[in-house]
Amino acid sequence: ITAAKKREELGRDLKGTVTEVLVEVGDEVKAGDELLVVNPTETREELQTAQNELVDAQRAVNEAQAEVTRAQGVLNTAQNQLGKLNITAPFTGKIIPATDSEGNSTTYRVGQQVSEGEVIGYMVDDSEMSLSLFFSSAYINDIQSGQSATVSIPSAMSEISGTVSSVEKTERVSSDGVKVFRVVISMDNPGTLTKGMTATATVSAGSAGTVYPAGSGTLEYSREEAVTAQMSGEITSMNGIDYYSYSSGATIMRLSSDAAQDEVKSAQSAVTAARNG
Repeated sequence: ITAAKKREELGRDLKGTVTEVLVEVGDEVKAGDELLVVNPTETREELQTAQNELVDAQRAVNEAQAEVTRAQGVLNTAQNQLGKLNITAPFTGKIIPATDSEGNSTTYRVGQQVSEGEVIGYMVDDSEMSLSLFFSSAYINDIQSGQSATVSIPSAMSEISGTVSSVEKTERVSSDGVKVFRVVISMDNPGTLTKGMTATATVSAGSAGTVYPAGSGTLEYSREEAVTAQMSGEITSMNGIDYYSYSSGATIMRLSSDAAQDEVKSAQSAVTAARNG
């Protein structure tokens, strides 16, 4: 029995209607020659169906991913809110307690409720003090930043060396009808100066000599910022708020909030459901 050296079936997976026959039985053909033309109607329908299913599947994936992203965003927001229950120092300094309408220092204790926006105290940097004074406009071109100054504090009966930190060239008229401009003087705090102390200063203004101000001023902290509760909650722990020193970012007070905890748990469940969906 003889047989062809090589035999191959054609059109095994081909579906459709033959529209043209290009060869006859017994014709000699070469590799790549066309034999039949088939209209693959059924295959096209299957392809279109598959493409439609792919589009639907991709849409479902995108919607699922969008839901996960949305749920994760809600969770992040809830966690950020939870983080606001820790009241921290905005910068390195000393915290001064807030006072009520009668000037009494506000006190806090564990278990007490704190409202959102409530001022817990004021963080101050009292390592350096500043003093704003007005000088006659006649010296507006003589006084410059960096010049030395001598600050006098009558209540402490002391003098402290300072430096001109800024000069405002804008002129204004004093209550005495004199044109003046503002000069800010900075000085290191030896530990005895507080905000509100009355003080005056003279400036060594080069060729103009020693220049005296038009009046006195009051000492200010070099930096002061209100420390407020970002969320309502119950105090679970706290450190001192009566002139205690803190490093930037250190925790002053911790609060708890059942509502905030519930929001985080709900958001976590939503993320899990979105991922499993």
